[in-house]
Amino acid sequence: MNESISQRETAYHPSERRRFQRFEGDYEVILLDPPGKSSESIRGKALNISKEGMKLFMPTDIAVGDQLNLVVYYGGYDSICLGNVIWKQESTEGKTYGLHIKHWSYLDPPLEQLFSSEVKDKEHPHTAFFQTVDLPFAA
Repeated sequence: MNESISQRETAYHPSERRRFQRFEGDYEVILLDPPGKSSESIRGKALNISKEGMKLFMPTDIAVGDQLNLVVYYGGYDSICLGNVIWKQESTEGKTYGLHIKHWSYLDPPLEQLFSSEVKDKEHPHTAFFQTVDLPFAA
């Protein structure tokens, strides 16, 4: 189903180790050719995303250090990225991973616009800054 609805997302200023803002949300993600699996695809969710990072929730086990090919759905479009797993956290609901995005092989216009809307706070670069914006996405 591709009906457009509004989603509230929070953008916050990067911490000391982050160069780009993270945008919290519930982005559908498909993991292509998961490491150690057959040629299946696995659905998951990005809980937040930036130009160079992602917090990813997946129902499958992935090792720290694995390289992942992901399709990220946003605004009715899909983007494709390549990233490395840099941390992993397990819970009863599933597994959450921190990814460093090495490269976007395709960045769709709505996601590119989201990334270009980053709030710059050069005067206080390590101060938390919250901005809430309404953005469309496909469910």
